[in-house]
Amino acid sequence: MKYIVCAHKIFNENAECLSQKINVPITSTIDAKAGDVYIIFGAHMIADKLLMLQRDVKVGYIILNSEPENNMYLKNKYYISLMKSNPVFCYDNPSGEHLKKEFGIYCFSSFFFEFMKIDYDGERPIDILFVGTESPVRVAIRDALKKKYPDKKIEFVFDEALLDANKMKQALCLSKVVLNIPFYNNDSLETHRIHNAVSCGCKVLSHNKCEDTLLRFYEPYVTFCDDVTNFDFETIKEKGSYEDLVKLLSNIFFPHMLHTIKRICGDSIDEEGTTGENQQPQSSL
Repeated sequence: MKYIVCAHKIFNENAECLSQKINVPITSTIDAKAGDVYIIFGAHMIADKLLMLQRDVKVGYIILNSEPENNMYLKNKYYISLMKSNPVFCYDNPSGEHLKKEFGIYCFSSFFFEFMKIDYDGERPIDILFVGTESPVRVAIRDALKKKYPDKKIEFVFDEALLDANKMKQALCLSKVVLNIPFYNNDSLETHRIHNAVSCGCKVLSHNKCEDTLLRFYEPYVTFCDDVTNFDFETIKEKGSYEDLVKLLSNIFFPHMLHTIKRICGDSIDEEGTTGENQQPQSSL
């Protein structure tokens, strides 16, 4: 049997979307039986437990790695061991390349963070919203923006108040612009935050310090800038739709992902899941 496991609630909505897309149920508890395969969001949170379970029961894992270069969880020996001994899917090319160069971990395929689209036509009283872990850079940007725009409603949520998917959706639907400010210095892009914001009809303003391929791909959907504090928020424009973004990402990621899952699980490969033997195992995004 195949199951999807979500080890951190920030990925609950992504797990729901993937479950619907590949017709694999979500389980909240791992009642492992030999031969079962678990597709896991947030495996870094329970890496030690997963390793112990796999030693006792012959189960398989597919690790959906969401952690970019310089992330503290890539210093966790249990998580690295877990990825070295199980198939790993990456969410973008920079994170996959880092795993290969730093740890000798080769990604079997790729995935993307999908969210449920929310159609909201009501008022959006929050002019600028940021949600994420506190850092000196993020605090400095908050203070600079509040000084620059004293008449705007600017909210920076640094605690875990919006970890619940419904609360996050409510906050996004009330916001005009969502900021994407990096915590780590690397070539990846925080697409989890971007996709969620665009799914709720928000405009997204992001730093541009990421791999050029990612920058070019997301330019139709995201406004990029060198410096958030010097950007003129009055000039930000509407970008491409979430439906178009998901359609494009699905065409890029999904066929090979499904094909690879079926091969790992020993399932028969039907025409829908076949992408051809010559397709690259990892997206260039």
